Amino acid sequence: MSEHVIESAAPLSMGASLWVRAASVLDVDRRVLRDTAVIAVVGLAAIFGLATWATHDAAPAWTYSVEDGLDHITPQQLGDLLTTAPGTVVLVDLRPRDEFETWHLPGSLNLDLPTLLGPKGEAVLDAAEGKTLVLVSNGMVHPAQAWVGLTHRGYTNARALEGGLTDFKREVLTPPSLRGPMAQQRAEAEAARFHAMQAWLNAGG
Repeated sequence: MSEHVIESAAPLSMGASLWVRAASVLDVDRRVLRDTAVIAVVGLAAIFGLATWATHDAAPAWTYSVEDGLDHITPQQLGDLLTTAPGTVVLVDLRPRDEFETWHLPGSLNLDLPTLLGPKGEAVLDAAEGKTLVLVSNGMVHPAQAWVGLTHRGYTNARALEGGLTDFKREVLTPPSLRGPMAQQRAEAEAARFHAMQAWLNAGG
């Protein structure tokens, strides 16, 4: 009888070997295990894709803060804070240095936008923790830009001064009698705020 020589099967690839071992340990058919793994991977990919799609289509979180009015502070609100709880406010004036030196609210820190959002601004932001960080300029463009930048970095205590220092001068620092007609009750409230602000300014903030 002629002897039949049976050639050894080619060694299993590493991937196939892993499937064989896993199937052996779990006592399941290798094909069943493989198909189950494929389904699981596809499912996870689908979930990840949906999550990414939903995040991509969702509005940025800061837009909801804008809708809720958490992005700004009115001149009247700032005036009241400065006169009743000045220790809770950090003023950051974003105007050019020459304008800042001509006139600014007492205690203001003069930082341009790159400085505020750069390494040097971190000390100011750390000191403002737990306080209201009010961003001011002549208008609202720079303060709004700074607010968005800070919000993207996780800061939630920043507020842009509504109308800027222009409106603050007109609505808080100008005597009520020079602001035009207003109801008696409002005139009395504005006069009280004006006198409180004058006292705060005379005391140097």
